[in-house]
Amino acid sequence: MDGKGLSVHLILTVDYELFGNGLGCIDRCVIDPAERMMGIVQECLAPLTFIVEATEFIAMEAGGESVDGVRRQLALAVAQGHDTQLHVHPQWEQAARLSDGAWHVDDHRWRMGDLPFEDTLRLLRTGKEWLEAVVNAADYRVTTFRAGGWCIQPSGAAVQALLKLGFRVDSTVAPGFRNAARGEWSDFRSVPRRPYWNVDGDVCREASSGLWEVPIVTGRIAAWRHLRAVKSSRTSGDGGFACGCEGNYLGPDGGWGM
Repeated sequence: MDGKGLSVHLILTVDYELFGNGLGCIDRCVIDPAERMMGIVQECLAPLTFIVEATEFIAMEAGGESVDGVRRQLALAVAQGHDTQLHVHPQWEQAARLSDGAWHVDDHRWRMGDLPFEDTLRLLRTGKEWLEAVVNAADYRVTTFRAGGWCIQPSGAAVQALLKLGFRVDSTVAPGFRNAARGEWSDFRSVPRRPYWNVDGDVCREASSGLWEVPIVTGRIAAWRHLRAVKSSRTSGDGGFACGCEGNYLGPDGGWGM
């Protein structure tokens, strides 16, 4: 097959957030890296889609921390041709600022898939309304979602809440990925071998209608290669993070997905 007649459409997505456990600095871990990425893709005339963790920024504002830089950057990004869509880590709802400056989040609410429908609906509606107000553009709507930590399963309540709020796309599934840790599990080892599919309940099962599941591109590598890459990134330079950014991705169980 020589590839003639084929076209490939790449959607470059970036989760726009601090670490799920509350660590990090907004400027060094969010705003500065996002600015650099937009500069890189500008040379290729390629847009980015920032998947914005609205819940954490709402919690920060409620706790008295300014997120004006985030607001300005997101509005400007859309004006420049990029996109912003919704990302939610439920553990950030009602997060509290500690005396050392770090944020305390509720590890018991780490997984969106464990929440009842009413809580899921509230979080999604609040995040969608906040993000649309921040961007404040006539032709802009939040229509796409990605669950924090890939923790959307069991996905029935989340899918129904997304449909109720008018979302059109979920982009949580990472084909082949599995995290067996009890408090942050996800399992996408059995999904349709397609570039996208419809879902009306289970995000791993194709339906005749419903949301579009647009999965995250993944590649199969040996477990030892994965662990070696993680170890290498965390022990060199800035630990695999943006310059000056400090934190870690460990969830309530400290589990690593494979």
